[in-house]
Parts: sequence; structure tokens; C-alpha cells
Amino acid sequence: MKIKIINLNLWLGGQHTWDNILEYLRHEDPDIIFLQEVNNSTKKDVPPYLTSYASLQRELNLPYSEYETQFNVKYGDEYVPRGVAIFSRFPLSNKFVVWLYGNVTADVDDSDIESIPTFPRNLLHCQTEINNTRYNLMTLQGVWAHDGRETEAQKQMGQKIVDYVADKENVILGGDFNVNEKTESIKFLGKHLTNVFKSERVTSFNMARKNKPGYGEAVVDFIFLGPTIKVVSHYSSDKDVSDHQSQVVIIEV
Repeated sequence: MKIKIINLNLWLGGQHTWDNILEYLRHEDPDIIFLQEVNNSTKKDVPPYLTSYASLQRELNLPYSEYETQFNVKYGDEYVPRGVAIFSRFPLSNKFVVWLYGNVTADVDDSDIESIPTFPRNLLHCQTEINNTRYNLMTLQGVWAHDGRETEAQKQMGQKIVDYVADKENVILGGDFNVNEKTESIKFLGKHLTNVFKSERVTSFNMARKNKPGYGEAVVDFIFLGPTIKVVSHYSSDKDVSDHQSQVVIIEV
């Protein structure tokens, strides 16, 4: 049995690419999706990107999902929850949350670039069973830094991730780590899990949506797998669904 997994940063909940996101995900028809920058407003009669979690629950043919807020983003005079989510064709159970930076949600203003490295960050972990085997599904959006170098906060984040996954079997971890592939954090994590796209990419950003050339040499989006999980195929997509590329992995279960 083959399972398709997609990792995607929605980019502000899908504010600039919502219709493209829906078309892409429906076409790919994945079994599991890891999402970052997922907005979760509970207001009615607002654009779908502000309610991206609930909107995707309605729009996708994936009956099971979990969401966790990282922080509340300022939109005008109001704050909208933004976080990470897992969508699945298979039932999800045993939700866990691991704080990677901070330990509680906070109200933030993402137009204040200087404050972004201090935003709370967490990892969402759910379990699922496929063909009588339990899998540990995890997604995160990591600590951001201004210059693309590895900061002390990012190193601590990497250590927390490694400590958390070290004793778990059949891990499937996808996320926007906000840490470049060449950093010690990613290399260290690669000693415990398989970095599916290791050394294959120059960037994981959609450069049609980026105006700073440094993004063209930044690989920050990853899918990691437990060492016993067999990869059938994998590819990055340059579809215009975000300012990031998406990652697609097909595994045998």
C-alpha cells in the first residue's frame, strides 16, 4: 500500500494563493498533509485564508485533522490564531504538543520584522494506524532568524526535536524548520531520521514570490522519516501555491 504525504507552508494562511492551494491539493490527492501558517479565525463571513483550517476541513476529502496555535497574528485591530495542522485520510489519535520556543501562545504583529525571531513555536504530534502499524505524524514551523544563520534559539529547537523523536518509531515529520539544511541542527536530526531530500535542492522557496536573492539559496522545508520507512518516490513542486515550494513523498506501508 502506497501513501502520499505533502508538506506545505500555506503562506499567511493562503492569503495570496488560496485558489491555487485548493486546486493543487485536490489534484495531488494526498493521504496526509503537514501544513504551516494555518489561520484559524472562528469569525463568519471573512475571507477563507483567515479560516484556512476550517476552510480546508470543508474543501478537502480528508476526514481527520488536528490543529495547534503557535501565536495570534494581528489583522487590523484583531488577532487571528495561526499555527500548524495535520490532515489525514486515516484516524488521528493521541495529540501531543511540544514547545520549541516559548511555552504559550502570544499576540504578535508579523509586520514587525525585528520581533519575528521571538514568536512562540511548537511541534504538533498525532498518531495514526495504517495496516496495523502505528505511525507518529509530526509537523512544525521553526524559529525564524534574520540572516539565515543558525542562532542559539534554533540550536536549542533542534536539540528539543531530536530529544523528542529519539525514542519513537515510524516517525513522519514534515515542516518549515526556518533553519537551513547546512546547519548543525538539520545535520544532527539527520543522524536519527532520514532526510528524504538531502542535498538535492538549491532552495525550497518559490522564487516567483520572493524578491531577495538569498532565498534562492535557502533550503528550510523538510520531510524526515524513521529509518525503517521505505520511500517509493519523492519530489518538490514548483506550483504557485505559496512563497515556499511543497514537498511530496510517497511511502510503502
